[in-house]
Amino acid sequence: MAGDLGARAGVVVVNFRSSHHVAKLLASLSQEQLAGITVWDNYSGEQEVLDIRAVCHGQSGVELIESPSNIGFGAAVNQAVERLRARCSIDWVWILNPDLVIAPGSLDILIRAADFYHCAIVSPLILNARDDTIWYSGGRLDKRRGRSIHSRMGQHFSDQDLVPFDYVDFVSGAAPLVKLDEWERVGGFDEHLFLYCEDAELSMRLSAAGMNQGVARAALARHAEGGSSGGGAAKSPTFYYYVQRNRLLVYPKQQHKLRFLLGAGFEETLRLYFNALRHVDSNTCARLLACTSGLVDGIRGRSGERQWAGRRDVTSR
Repeated sequence: MAGDLGARAGVVVVNFRSSHHVAKLLASLSQEQLAGITVWDNYSGEQEVLDIRAVCHGQSGVELIESPSNIGFGAAVNQAVERLRARCSIDWVWILNPDLVIAPGSLDILIRAADFYHCAIVSPLILNARDDTIWYSGGRLDKRRGRSIHSRMGQHFSDQDLVPFDYVDFVSGAAPLVKLDEWERVGGFDEHLFLYCEDAELSMRLSAAGMNQGVARAALARHAEGGSSGGGAAKSPTFYYYVQRNRLLVYPKQQHKLRFLLGAGFEETLRLYFNALRHVDSNTCARLLACTSGLVDGIRGRSGERQWAGRRDVTSR
């Protein structure tokens, strides 16, 4: 049985072509005593709107917000948090990817850990749903190369060789529980990024403000990786555009971009191109074009939602 600590917390979920996943997520949260849940639909078509309405209809404590357009992940989370805060008295906000299933009692574990270890933000252990290998068990930011690193990603999970709690300098955006006061203090997600790297950028600002971040591994979520972006072995062109661009907006200072790209950051640039080429399919050229467009726009400092040559899928996450 979940305790009553969840009454201090609310959940925010951003939906984009993921209504079938949201149904499973809400079912997994049914035993948590939450103050409320806000589902924000970032418009992805009339049928998806009908589907997410059906998922949320009759769900106790669930408010569905239907955006007339896709405003980006960060902006959607920020606005959903404001809507949740306006209707519920909460101390904590749990931001959850739609393609998660949460183990019972995880919210209470996270709140107790955050209170005890004085953390502004804390994540559960996240496993891949397909094989129970580790997806996120802590992480760090490699600022020289411009990437976030998940510790032990892909390794088999054993509760015997994972300590229950760790302080980290990077918390994944898949399932962070955030103290509302601290979220408001740093201003939430950076909306200029539109999609991807919001978690790395937020972790940097939290660290700069002297706030602790952690992972409480007794809390557990399972993640259908790629479930909200179409899945598959190959990432979408959208992924490559925004990750390539946003790492240049987040990691180096403006005057050091060229040095960043020609130095250690060059390795990550090549890694992204290599990954775009690894799976040869009908989207290979589009991924390469997206990589290049993202690189150019990152150098130019262009933010927000952008168009690029060869783009097919506009805003999948």
